[in-house]
Amino acid sequence: MLKKGIAAVIMGLLWLPLAALMLGVKSAELGGVEQPVALGTPRLERLASGAWQAEFAEWFAWEFPFRAWLIRGYNQAVYWAFDKSTNYVLLGEDGQLFAFNHYEAYAGLNAPKEPFWRAQADSIDQLASVLRQSGVPLLVVVAPNKVRMMPEKLPVELRRAPRSVSVYERFTSTSRQTPVLDLMHEMLRQKAEGGPPVFANTGIHWNQFGLLQCMPGVDSALAHLLQRPSQGLYLANGRWLDGVQLDDDYDLARRLDVLAMPEMQRQWYPELHAARPWGDDKPRVLLIADSFAYTMIKTGALDVLSNGWELWFYGASSVTKEHAKRPLGAGEAEVRWREFDAVILMATEYNLPDLPFGFRPR
Repeated sequence: MLKKGIAAVIMGLLWLPLAALMLGVKSAELGGVEQPVALGTPRLERLASGAWQAEFAEWFAWEFPFRAWLIRGYNQAVYWAFDKSTNYVLLGEDGQLFAFNHYEAYAGLNAPKEPFWRAQADSIDQLASVLRQSGVPLLVVVAPNKVRMMPEKLPVELRRAPRSVSVYERFTSTSRQTPVLDLMHEMLRQKAEGGPPVFANTGIHWNQFGLLQCMPGVDSALAHLLQRPSQGLYLANGRWLDGVQLDDDYDLARRLDVLAMPEMQRQWYPELHAARPWGDDKPRVLLIADSFAYTMIKTGALDVLSNGWELWFYGASSVTKEHAKRPLGAGEAEVRWREFDAVILMATEYNLPDLPFGFRPR
């Protein structure tokens, strides 16, 4: 009886995925760390040559109905047993997660050399000159890198690893005429004075407090370029809340691809106020940036700075309050910048080499 029971279990395990496949059951989505593979449908006419068998094996490996669960189960075992991940997510101290590509920029691994930064600075200065001729000032903003903000939380082996000249150091040491607002420097200064965390442990972007404590500096820099008084932004009425209530930055936790995702630690949520609000006289601001800009949208920080703002995500897609992300049309970016009162280019240490994100005004 026992043998028959074991045999039935084995046969069930063998036939269950095939039955699920025949019923059209699809594997769950993974956290986005895999590059999608374009697979053709196996063709029976290739059976005699043996090619069909290889095609079917590759196709089945990707279409296996329980593939995501098996991968997450394996990743969970590695996570629990060795405190490691199987992809680019780094498991730091006190539940902090980091992205390895952001560590690479911090450590200066494969960073472009001085001639690249000189050429980039000249290119951005030329871009600023074109905008300035139409009365549109340009501001370059350096957003913070989580790794640089808390290197003491990195895994032990990376804290001890040798580092080279970082992307941030190379960028900030290159002279240029275009004004640069270095929020990394400001946040490191504020960190030295103590205070709540500026990044969620589960994510890669600044949290609400991290962003809002930078907004007075952005407001002052923008006001200076537009030759108008600043709004005198300040923070007030902060409160500790369970992060999941207001913040959904689980980017790195999702990318671990485990069965039991790490929980977000409590976050400090202040409010942003203006001593001298611009009201309806706010400028139209074009922000060309990466995903750090979405925190500015979700918290309403962009609304404080601008009426009719627009985000050009990596210079390729447009996001406004009225419409979700849509691709920019051919040649649209070359001419539509004239609709705005100011342009802000914002990048983190990881993608500083990508500035100006393909933006070429005409």
